[in-house]
Amino acid sequence: MRTLEELLEQWIDTTAIWTDGRVYKIKGLVDSINDLQINVWPDDHNPPHFHVKSTQRNINATFFLDTLELRTDSVNTITNKDVKKIQAFFSLEPMRKKLYEKYKAMQQK
Repeated sequence: MRTLEELLEQWIDTTAIWTDGRVYKIKGLVDSINDLQINVWPDDHNPPHFHVKSTQRNINATFFLDTLELRTDSVNTITNKDVKKIQAFFSLEPMRKKLYEKYKAMQQK
């Protein structure tokens, strides 16, 4: 059985606040960059991957964690320009490290 502290930590890690103050459930927010949200899901299927969403730009894409390649089922949901920007951002060592750490932590939840 999980402790209250563990449950609270999971709730905090998997929720966010809309600008109007409402709380909503997310998966595992790695980072939010303007209108883009980068998420990993707890106990998600292999191979390791992360999700990029933006309601303003109608983006709903999935990238493989190890290669940063766009999953083929996401091709029609994102522009090539945005793919290259996301890949460049996560190829930077501090961001890559943050992504891996969040993924690893979410798989242990």
